[in-house]
Amino acid sequence: MTTTQTKQYKRYTVAFGFFIVVFLAAAPSYSQQTVTFFPKGSYRFEERKGKDTVRIQWEYAPDSNQQLTVYRPMETFVFKHDLSYATSYIHYKTITKKSDFTAIRVKKNIEFDGIFKGSPKQEKIDIDNLPWMQSIPFSLGRRVVHFAADSEAVFWVFRPDNLSVIKLKAEFDSYDTITVANKTTPAIRVIVHPTGLWSAFWHGTYWFRRDGLFLLYRGVNGVPGTAETVIEYTGSE
Repeated sequence: MTTTQTKQYKRYTVAFGFFIVVFLAAAPSYSQQTVTFFPKGSYRFEERKGKDTVRIQWEYAPDSNQQLTVYRPMETFVFKHDLSYATSYIHYKTITKKSDFTAIRVKKNIEFDGIFKGSPKQEKIDIDNLPWMQSIPFSLGRRVVHFAADSEAVFWVFRPDNLSVIKLKAEFDSYDTITVANKTTPAIRVIVHPTGLWSAFWHGTYWFRRDGLFLLYRGVNGVPGTAETVIEYTGSE
């Protein structure tokens, strides 16, 4: 892998350290089941990478904005969503990285406003009509409960460390059974990877409960040799 390829590889893989926190590209089939989504409440997760462990908490309020607040050490994300559960608004705040900004979807743009790495920042980034799904575990979970075997979704995310955007694809992989929070649970397994040529170099695997709740993530969020990142649901209240 050349130096340029390594930099591009890092661009895609590092991004997922921030998100493991759609309209469909084609017209895939949907299952016809009636789904009751996971309810309002607090949901706890544990992120492990090598010897490091981080606690993550979701506070979900299923109001008209489908607001989700995610707490990580020294970081807070507030997400709001449209009726399709795509992201419409984010407030991101971190003390250690000196950032406190909002990002809003306006037609084919994401508009940023606030403090970024200690300096005022106003920027508009062009995307397209595809959905913006910044909280992959939340937004994708709402979609995959309807996935059939040939389903896929293409969407945008941005990197909070540099505000660049990345187009990703999620593809149904299989129905599975996993054990999380000391309980064996039926799950939907989905593979997420960049679109285009870089899909060969990175992917992350997500498992969702049948009601859309995020259960487990596994992926290497860095260059080859980086320890695997595992994010696991540990309980709710």
